[in-house]
Amino acid sequence: MSKFSLPKLEYEYDHLEPYIDAKTMEIHHTKHHQAYVDNLNKLSEDAPADLPLHQMLSGLLIQDNGIGETDKLTLLKHGGGHYNHSLFWNYMCKNSNETNCSRFLTERIKADFGSLDVLKEIFDQESIKVFGSGWAWWIYDYNLKRSYVVSTKDQINPIMTNPNAVCLLGLDVWEHAYYLKYQNKRAEYVRNFWHVVDWKLISMIYDNIVLNNKPLALENDGHIVF
Repeated sequence: MSKFSLPKLEYEYDHLEPYIDAKTMEIHHTKHHQAYVDNLNKLSEDAPADLPLHQMLSGLLIQDNGIGETDKLTLLKHGGGHYNHSLFWNYMCKNSNETNCSRFLTERIKADFGSLDVLKEIFDQESIKVFGSGWAWWIYDYNLKRSYVVSTKDQINPIMTNPNAVCLLGLDVWEHAYYLKYQNKRAEYVRNFWHVVDWKLISMIYDNIVLNNKPLALENDGHIVF
C-alpha cells in the first residue's frame, strides 16, 4: 500500500495570525496531524491497496466494504484524521476575501441559505454546539441536490455515513485546534475562523468537483485532486 504523508502547507504557520496563532498551527500540523498519518500507515496488508483514501472512507460506517475490523478502526480514527485535517489546511488562507466566491458558489449559497450571513450563522451554531471533540461541516449532497451544515464526532467525516457528500468547508473544534489562544472561548474561535476562510478554494471545490459530479479526492500527501 502506498504510504500517506503529511501535507505541505501553502502558507507559513504565522500567516493566519491573529485569528489562529502560529504555535497552535505548528503543534496541530506537525504533532496531531503527523500522528494520524503515522497511525494510518499501520494499515495491514489486507487493506485494499488500490483504493484511494476517500473510497476507503466512503460509506465506512453504513456498509460492508470488506475491510477487516482492525483496519476499519484505523480508517475511522486515523484515516478520518488525515482526510479531515488535510481539508482543514486547504480551507484556510492568509488573505481571506469573500469576493473570491465564484458566481456558481454564490448562487448555491443564495439558493440554500438565502445569504452568506445566514450560512455563517448556521455554521457557527453547529460548531459551538458540538459536545466534546468533533467537526462542523458545510456539505453538498448529490442526492438532495443542495448544501447544508452538519457536525460529526471525533474524526468522523460526513462521507463515512453519506457517500453522496462533498465537504465544501470544515472546522476543527477539538480543543487542540484553539485552546492555546482561546482557552474555553470556542465561540470566539469559531467567529474568527471566517477571517481565514479561502473562498477561492471553496469555489474551486464547488465549480470543479461538485458541478462535475465528482468525489472530493485527496492525494496520499493530502492535497486535493481537481
